[in-house]
Amino acid sequence: SFIVFQLPQLGQRPIQRGLQTLRDTGRLAFTQIQRKIYYRPEDVEKLMVYAAMKRKEKAVREKRKNE
Repeated sequence: SFIVFQLPQLGQRPIQRGLQTLRDTGRLAFTQIQRKIYYRPEDVEKLMVYAAMKRKEKAVREKRKNE
């Protein structure tokens, strides 16, 4: 099963660019049918968990840097 992202009208350009980069580098698998791009939910979830971990690590580094 696949999901398709419906991007909001405002501010969608950075999101599209980020998804394009992830596809280009092979970090996010996808299927394209005509002009719609589909992602597997489990792949998106893994990516979101990874991104959350990275944000948390960055926050810890910043906190230590400011102490």
